[in-house]
Amino acid sequence: MRPTRILFFAENRQYGGLERYLFDLCNSLAENEMDVRLAHNLEKGFEDRIRANLGQRIAFAPAPILTSAGITSWIDCLSAPAPAKAALKAPFYPLRYLFYFLNIAIISKRLKEEKPDVLHIINGGYPGAMSCSSAAAAGKLCGVPRVTYSVLSMPQGRKVPFVDDAIDRVTAASVDLFLPNCDLAGKELQSLRGIERERIMTIYSALKEPPRGLDGPAKLEFRSKNGVPGKSYLACYVAAFEPMKGHDTLLRAFKSFLKKSPDAKLALVGDGKTRQAMENLARGLGMANSVIFAGYCDKACVDGWVSSCDLFVFPSLWEGLPYSVEEAMHLGKPIVATRVGGIPELIQDRKSGLLVPPSSASELADAMSEAYNDRETAARYGKNAKARAGRMVSIQAMLRKIRAAYQLG
Repeated sequence: MRPTRILFFAENRQYGGLERYLFDLCNSLAENEMDVRLAHNLEKGFEDRIRANLGQRIAFAPAPILTSAGITSWIDCLSAPAPAKAALKAPFYPLRYLFYFLNIAIISKRLKEEKPDVLHIINGGYPGAMSCSSAAAAGKLCGVPRVTYSVLSMPQGRKVPFVDDAIDRVTAASVDLFLPNCDLAGKELQSLRGIERERIMTIYSALKEPPRGLDGPAKLEFRSKNGVPGKSYLACYVAAFEPMKGHDTLLRAFKSFLKKSPDAKLALVGDGKTRQAMENLARGLGMANSVIFAGYCDKACVDGWVSSCDLFVFPSLWEGLPYSVEEAMHLGKPIVATRVGGIPELIQDRKSGLLVPPSSASELADAMSEAYNDRETAARYGKNAKARAGRMVSIQAMLRKIRAAYQLG
């Protein structure tokens, strides 16, 4: 008798939490003697990262997914006013719906070849990549015994009501369980997209390998190698450079923070479409020597930055359950974060961190100053966060719930 065959489907074009979740889950299930396969879009950066991060037991099944995401992302990177970008992107939006039907045929062909026992669709928010809705419909058409659908960010409202409503009905009828990574996302699947409560199971995303902290000498060495003097106060943010990540708010808040701590440094770890604009903003604010743009980092490098910082800041405008906040919690770091998505499910305000409204540079600066001025209280918040992470977000608990979602006992 063959082992249970799990076919994951994902479309991705930007490194971030979706990939961390996908890679950790695939590797963990393969280690538990399951036949794990991955169907994915043809995008060189994604393919390179897949091969670098997934174990040899996992079979790859690339599929020629049709999408206009590449060209719309290119338009987003243009130095043009927002209305002009919107006008350039408008002609491509209807293609989503044409590609929806064509991708059903493309993915159905892959499903007939792979014959999975479980189709697990991995998405960012909902609906996110339209090909994920196509995969759900293809799973139903091909008679896949079990279809699950992870939602790793917050759902959005319908943009084209009649068409989106029809696609939602097909998707809901095709999926056995939706798996949001926080309770709020589950509630918004119900309120914004009409998904029945009975078809929703919250499963908190968890790190397969929580970060390992550096000891004192190793921290000093890491800071020194990366341009941070030993006694400088270091704030750190780990996130892809995307508009919704709030880098601009953080830079303006840090400008105010520097008035109280002129020797402080801010490390921005990650890469993406808004990085150049944020570098320009930092220079325009006169902070070129205070802000470190660390770029894309592997896991060891990210662990080094988070372990070495004095304060972890997370100013995102839109989130599910962010991995980098979990990493900071596991390391017992004082955290200042925005009150969005699933973050309040992780961080209890003034118990395990400080929460502020999104897009408010002044309130973010005040919270950073509070953590800086009262180090003892901030350290207590960090200790509480570490204990909370240990209780809430373990890979063992996540895998138990995933197996239950697959109906594997």
